[in-house]
Amino acid sequence: MTGVSRRGIPQKALRVGIVLVLLFFLGRQLDQRQATYLAPDSNAGIIAKPAGIVVIGLVFYGRRDRASSMFCYLQRNMVGNGGWPDEVIWFDDSAIPLLVSRKISHPNDFVVSANIINNPPLGFLHFHMGALHPYLPETRQPSAAPTSWKSSEHGFWQGDRDFSLGLHLSPPYQGHRWLRVEDERIMTQTPASELRYEVWGDSYASWTAAAQMHYSLLENIEKDTLDLYRFNPPWLMHGERIRINFMCVYGDDILDNEIESWPRDRGDEDMLVLDLPAKLHRLRGSATAVVDGPVVKIPTTGRK
Repeated sequence: MTGVSRRGIPQKALRVGIVLVLLFFLGRQLDQRQATYLAPDSNAGIIAKPAGIVVIGLVFYGRRDRASSMFCYLQRNMVGNGGWPDEVIWFDDSAIPLLVSRKISHPNDFVVSANIINNPPLGFLHFHMGALHPYLPETRQPSAAPTSWKSSEHGFWQGDRDFSLGLHLSPPYQGHRWLRVEDERIMTQTPASELRYEVWGDSYASWTAAAQMHYSLLENIEKDTLDLYRFNPPWLMHGERIRINFMCVYGDDILDNEIESWPRDRGDEDMLVLDLPAKLHRLRGSATAVVDGPVVKIPTTGRK
């Protein structure tokens, strides 16, 4: 790929990438027309795509089954074109424009991460920001249940006021629903209350916490309250680990650092969010977990 560097000098290509299960590269294009995107709230207005920038999506095949599931988003016609239903894998329409804009305006941030649902340690932060809501699994199987994804059409959870659910209980039955608890005080008795600021551990492995986070996302989509997830200002990782599920990087930051010589005992995540930011003295912006509101749900790779 040829083009200009991020400094405008005709050297290497301007290679800006977003790593999710996909990797997007940004480079110069001949067509100078601008594209615009609606920002996620009324205050942000319209996001204009920088003139002369093209976004190219590359697929990471470390886990082929996960990567292939994202192909539907490239086609913008999920089920009709062989993709997965959009309620299974979803991201906000403004996620990519805002992620790229943040990276371009803050080039010293080595990696910019999207605001990902069910992606430790972010779940702990979402809980304390009020983005998660009290949900519990229904205690008895109904003879018939609504099929809508909207929690408001399923009624409230019914059960003992003292009922509590930990991080590792077994499912009550196959195909059970999680229902909204009307009493907000029950939140302290739900799995989300046990989340910790950690990358691994129970916050990563718990299926019950994952279920509650996903049902909370559906509620926030229905009520148009995705702003509850927004980090303002951005959350700075300061050299701590965050997963490389949906990220934006400059390609030359990666390619100019001798990929072939990376230690065999260090994975790509180790290098991108820990080792290279430290080596290049760019810890402050390492994995800035985002930014002005793009919310993302992607397939998980753990027990969830």
